[in-house]
Amino acid sequence: MSPRIAATSFPLLRDASDAIEHLLEQVRLAKSRDCDLIIFPEAILGGLDYLGDYPSDLEISYQENSPELQRIREYARRESIGIGFGFLENADGLIYDAYLIYDRTGVPCLHYRRISDTWMPSEVSRDHYACGEELLISDTPYGRLGILLCGDLFDEELVQQLCSQNPNLCLHPIARAFPLTDDIQQSWDEQEFPFYLEEYRKLKTDVLVCNMLDFTPNDGAIYCGGAWFIRNGQVQNSLPLKQQGLLIVEV
Repeated sequence: MSPRIAATSFPLLRDASDAIEHLLEQVRLAKSRDCDLIIFPEAILGGLDYLGDYPSDLEISYQENSPELQRIREYARRESIGIGFGFLENADGLIYDAYLIYDRTGVPCLHYRRISDTWMPSEVSRDHYACGEELLISDTPYGRLGILLCGDLFDEELVQQLCSQNPNLCLHPIARAFPLTDDIQQSWDEQEFPFYLEEYRKLKTDVLVCNMLDFTPNDGAIYCGGAWFIRNGQVQNSLPLKQQGLLIVEV
């Protein structure tokens, strides 16, 4: 049977307890709709907007054995559903833009660190912030999964490497802001998303995308949300921008 996967357009909540409570509400909703796995956007725990001060950034970063992540892990096991989410990871004092999937037994089946470095402020020290080094393809209960985090998609070498390993689904969690205008959906569809589609076609596999949602403008832009399922280089189903929800697909 094909796995049933939910991708959520999820709001950035600055308070970790609020964020996890809201995350678990969406997990419950996905479970009630018979999903096997739910995926959340990039950096949904921690966020990327205000990075640059290392002591402050450590406070919004999580070790893999932290109580916050262990709570999500236990919930995956208790509810028997896979949970994938992006977070700022503290690993031996280095901060990574990371993504983790717990399977329905609470076992990590994918743990990825973003390789492209455009998430980092230019002034930060590489003694404190780091990128992953290895592209990840995982054979999971939900199929052979590949993952690219946000700007990884526009690294041609990474795209070629992923394509060569023949995943049957590529996850693309993002935290992408876009100028806030009255016609933001039309502008996104006509001006921005075609660049994404061009890259998705190169992957030669199904792609499931979800974006962070935040209505607080930053330099005139917002995290605009949205989720998309791409097959044969074409959008098969999607969520509109500026709307929280679940996009459920069978792959």
